[in-house]
Amino acid sequence: MDRVSEQEKASALDDCTIFCLPSQQESFGGVFAEAWLFQKPVIGGGIPAITEVIDHEQNGYLVDRSPEKLGHYCLELLGDQKKRDQFGKHGLEKVEKQYSWDAIAKKQYAVYENLC
Repeated sequence: MDRVSEQEKASALDDCTIFCLPSQQESFGGVFAEAWLFQKPVIGGGIPAITEVIDHEQNGYLVDRSPEKLGHYCLELLGDQKKRDQFGKHGLEKVEKQYSWDAIAKKQYAVYENLC
């Protein structure tokens, strides 16, 4: 299987208008955090792993297997620059608050402190 380089992936995320991955099988939605680093609004599948990452109508949309709903959300975001900017900004804030290395280190330290 060929893989794209980190540079190619970053370029694609930077160039896209929205990031849409309505997968029905994911272990963790790390790719959504990557899209938020570029302040992109996201659309993901409404499955447990992704519902823990995407806050519906705050930093993206969660969809079930409905092509109509997926199309609706894609068209809505493509037609609304203000909402795209808002979702992207909120997504970046979530990454910085919950998924940055600093945030992860603080959580890990708190666990160690609690155990001691």
